[in-house]
Amino acid sequence: MWKLQTKLRLTKSSDARERGQNLLNEVGSPLLNKTIKKVTDDIELMGFNTAASSLMILVNALEKQTEISQNEFEILIKLLYPFAPHITEELWNELGHQESIVFESWPEFDEEQIVSEEVTIGVQVNGKLRATLRIESEATEDGVREAALALPELAKWLGGEPPKKVIVVLGKIVNIVV
Repeated sequence: MWKLQTKLRLTKSSDARERGQNLLNEVGSPLLNKTIKKVTDDIELMGFNTAASSLMILVNALEKQTEISQNEFEILIKLLYPFAPHITEELWNELGHQESIVFESWPEFDEEQIVSEEVTIGVQVNGKLRATLRIESEATEDGVREAALALPELAKWLGGEPPKKVIVVLGKIVNIVV
């Protein structure tokens, strides 16, 4: 956390409440939105270890960036607050906030940012993984079936004949029985 401060890019607005209104519009990061959702859900379910793990994934991603916005850093501090209140309070004050972080609202996530546009699906032939397929997450069962059967890697396994059965589990796997 302390190391991330060196990558901080300060925003022009000095009013923290004003900045808080459009955090996700400025940031818009799918990883940030997924982390907000995961930490929120995990805290409600008392899954503190998985919430901490999600926060570490976010911190590692932020460390790889050359600079991070103050808004991203503030959201991270808010998410970390239930786990490390003293450190986050100090970081919050160092950002120039006069009020305690206790009075800040919990970050909200944007559901549209969470939906993954593409998924990777394993394609099996007779129960053995033979290929993978990248396809839109909103693809229908028929679309997934057609895309899987069109893969050139499967030609030798199908032997030019139509399969006896194609089982599609959307977003997970396609199993072709020959």
